[in-house]
Amino acid sequence: MKLRPYNPDRDFEIIKHWISDERTHAMWCANRTEFPLERNSFDELLEDVSSRCGDSPYVAVNESDKPVGFFCYSLNRDTNEGMLKFVMVDPDKRGIGIGKELIRRAVQYAFDVTKAGAVQLMVFTENNRAKKCYESVGFRERHTDPDAFHYLNESWGRCNMVIENKQCTDQSDNPWKEISLDDYENHMSLDSVKQLQTMNAMMKDQFESYPVETAMILGVAGGNGLEHIDPAKYKRVYGVDINEEYLSAVSERYAGLSDLLECLCVDLVSDFDRLPQAQLVIANLLIEYIGYPAFQRAISVTEPKYVSCIIQINTDEGKWVSDSPYLHAFDGLDAIHHQMEEDALSAAMNEIGYQRIFLETRELPNGKALVRVDFSHKPQFAGIM
Repeated sequence: MKLRPYNPDRDFEIIKHWISDERTHAMWCANRTEFPLERNSFDELLEDVSSRCGDSPYVAVNESDKPVGFFCYSLNRDTNEGMLKFVMVDPDKRGIGIGKELIRRAVQYAFDVTKAGAVQLMVFTENNRAKKCYESVGFRERHTDPDAFHYLNESWGRCNMVIENKQCTDQSDNPWKEISLDDYENHMSLDSVKQLQTMNAMMKDQFESYPVETAMILGVAGGNGLEHIDPAKYKRVYGVDINEEYLSAVSERYAGLSDLLECLCVDLVSDFDRLPQAQLVIANLLIEYIGYPAFQRAISVTEPKYVSCIIQINTDEGKWVSDSPYLHAFDGLDAIHHQMEEDALSAAMNEIGYQRIFLETRELPNGKALVRVDFSHKPQFAGIM
């Protein structure tokens, strides 16, 4: 998925069919334009929000440059807060993560390009699907105005939601720096969770699958799985994490690999350009906490031939950490957590020249699953615009 400016001559005839009933239309635009969508009235709406608020319209497009989503964006320079409006997605593409990826891309554009300190939006309380989508990306309710809009005999509240740019804050606030390794590993290894054991077995396969001599583990934590490194195969392995205490534990636990194992304390959101190159990058339960754009940047810097990721698929998106005595040790992660989807990850990797070559799912005892998705670099890829 990519974002580009909306082109009415190319795009309107496609997006005008996305809202097919009057109630959905009202939820989308509060009846600020006619239903069904017509070119003239839609143009007038866009001109109005552009002249009053500085909004610009954008479309999210697939590999064929066909729109799959639409939104408007503006930045209030007095408050340094961006505003998303009129978000809509091709209904034929729902259920595969397009909506969430559209919002993530729009927010990342706001943060990276316009340097917004936060992004807000409005959503009617009756629009549960949209509200859950925004929450899964990281938006939080700021305030709600009850009885803000009436549709037929219904009264809808209007919820203001906001997501803050964590890159604008002191990186010492990263919650992973506050979680003890004991709490993390004790939680992960519980019989009711079994993430540590399952991931260990999967990492053995990751290290053995490809003909490489160098590897990098992003989010190495305490080094679970490093015992599967074959010194006869690997000349250099990098263990990367933001928590220095984790890295100290890795160095102590795997002192026997000191000739080839190098630990690097790197914030992958802000310091990705410090990463060395490696032929294989392993990223297990890592992308959830940095997002797709930051992961793309890390991969573009390291230039691996192969990328192997393990992501967690949650049956209950509102409860992504399993119940355990250590549950509250992870409370701070809510602010940076992203829900993962195989197709969205594959789309993000495809954008930077990687194609999916392997997929494996292993069920966990708590209704969740660990999914391994591997990618290889496409030699013919010449870069992104």
